[in-house]
Amino acid sequence: MRHIRVFLFALCLSSMLPQSICGQNGWKPEPVKSKETSQGLLDQFLDANLKAIAVKILTEGTMAYLCADDDNLFVRVSVGNPQLFMRMLMQGLTIRIDPTGGQKNKHSILFPSARYVQGGISGQTKESTNQRPDIGPLLGAMNKVGAVYNIKGKPQPMELSRSLIELDTENETLNYYILIPKGKMMEEKKLSSTWSLGLYLESPIGVLEGPRGDGGMQGPPPQLGNIQGRPLQPSEDKEMEKLMKKKINVWETFSIDDVNSINLK
Repeated sequence: MRHIRVFLFALCLSSMLPQSICGQNGWKPEPVKSKETSQGLLDQFLDANLKAIAVKILTEGTMAYLCADDDNLFVRVSVGNPQLFMRMLMQGLTIRIDPTGGQKNKHSILFPSARYVQGGISGQTKESTNQRPDIGPLLGAMNKVGAVYNIKGKPQPMELSRSLIELDTENETLNYYILIPKGKMMEEKKLSSTWSLGLYLESPIGVLEGPRGDGGMQGPPPQLGNIQGRPLQPSEDKEMEKLMKKKINVWETFSIDDVNSINLK
């Protein structure tokens, strides 16, 4: 089994700095532990690029980490809220990049949903000792399908070694990894030094609850109950309850110059 990777990511040194993005000036590297990634292009990229820019997006506990080289843009979205990441698994997550700094849906990465891969899940899921369902078979089926790169409305399947979905039980997060070819993005006529990162989820109505193939009704998405023995607090975040009931379409900006140069020696 390969060694645990260590990513260094940017943190703001002062609350006066923007919280959505910390550039190379005013950041303090700290280690972020993660599980091993799939073999191939993703591994090779991460071996050569150990630091990433941190972007807070969507809600507390949801972070994106970005770095790039001449050919690829790497994005890792880490989601700490169990209800939110179970919704992402059930519906399928879309990550968007706009190289013009706007909020246009020209470059989208589509991760598969649980419904899409349910036929490829072998065996029954098991309850772990801390009452969390074993979603390993589901993640395995999703990783066998891989991600799709939708370029200006033209979907193109990506190499399996460019994407990964993992549950990191040590850091209590679900992680989406994607290594995006930069070529098409760099061809944009209004290319900017400030790029936009978006997360998109369809409305859960009719997706997470609705008719099944056998004529019955699909129930709400499964709940994890607790993580690492820590019970979830139903009243700890009413905003999350509202967020779970609506379409999600959020954007944050980042400096592509910082992302390109963070690993330069």
